[in-house]
Amino acid sequence: MTLRILIVNTGFQPVPPVKGGSIELHTYHLANELGKLGNEVHYVTSVNPQAPFQEGLVLHKIPWMPFNFHGNYLETLSGFAVGGFLTFLKAVNAINRYRYDIIHVHGHIPAFCLLPLRKRSTFVFTVHNPNPWMVVSSSQIKQVFRQLTFKSVELRIIRDSDCVITVGEGLRNELINRFKIRSGKVQVIPNGVDTDFFRPGIAGAEVVLRKYNLPKDYALFVGRLVEQKSVHYLLEAVKGTRIHVVIVGEGPLLSYLKRVCDQIEIAEQVHFVGAVPLDDLRKIYSRAKLFVLPSVAEGFPGGLVGLEAMASGLPIIASRITGIGKVVNERRNGFLFDVGDVEELRRRIVELFSDESLAARMGEYSRKIAEDQFSWFSVAERTLKLYETLLKND
Repeated sequence: MTLRILIVNTGFQPVPPVKGGSIELHTYHLANELGKLGNEVHYVTSVNPQAPFQEGLVLHKIPWMPFNFHGNYLETLSGFAVGGFLTFLKAVNAINRYRYDIIHVHGHIPAFCLLPLRKRSTFVFTVHNPNPWMVVSSSQIKQVFRQLTFKSVELRIIRDSDCVITVGEGLRNELINRFKIRSGKVQVIPNGVDTDFFRPGIAGAEVVLRKYNLPKDYALFVGRLVEQKSVHYLLEAVKGTRIHVVIVGEGPLLSYLKRVCDQIEIAEQVHFVGAVPLDDLRKIYSRAKLFVLPSVAEGFPGGLVGLEAMASGLPIIASRITGIGKVVNERRNGFLFDVGDVEELRRRIVELFSDESLAARMGEYSRKIAEDQFSWFSVAERTLKLYETLLKND
């Protein structure tokens, strides 16, 4: 069965994203892989110049807006709103020109605005991020706003869609148990990773280490510097050791985390490099000793960065959040610790730095899991199979 599919991106970052952008990276790979499987794929998104796409993929481009993804909360929110509305307008134009079998939306703003048109095709929505009850903010005003927005926007999308995909089991359970969404309506299809791009032993990594003035050996964190990621636990864990930490990413908590480093006297051990180009990032992964994910919640357990680290052959130390066992097989490719247990996190970091053979074995197993279970091809195959099931039951 050859399908005509419309993939609607967030409108926030161009694809493939230069820095960050896990949702945008997801839609980029999904659209290309669905095209490789013989479908007619239309893709609403902003695009990087000379970005490679599968032959035959139809682009409906929106302007590339210079949104500040790594700015404060209001800047990020404004960017999503403007980009989402531009995406909605371009998607409406596409829907009026073509008859689609599937409309698959990944951004809240375009999905909400497209709800009046949902009856024209089978309407699928992917939930990528934890809901506000899974991540508690230190700002009560921000928390109340997030909860109101979720109930009035995202929950409406979820209830009105023909099918909802979540990238993790924890998200699915929340929708079913807390919000009483019918279990058969919610399916889990995880993120994927490009195992050809992210891999161990990339040539030229030493040049990148010199570029960012990084040490030879380091533990690595990659992600937005926001409350959900709980990077302060990692900083506290290396206090009293000589272990260096590299922090890749930006966000509203950057200045706070630097103050923490000063207060606990580890500033010389912690290297904040900001958001970096993907080619530099994969080289930073390839030279790390291990990867740490101290998050209190993730849409996909381990996050897209966790898969990138696994594909790069790194052992993973992650907080014990719902569904993390799908990614971290404890004592096979890493260790788990209870959320906020700084002492346990410290012990595991020191253990892997002290035992190179253990770290090497775990890194090899990480790579195997990434190759066997999380290729973008397998993600696209599962998504296509779901589309076909939905159309048969329509």
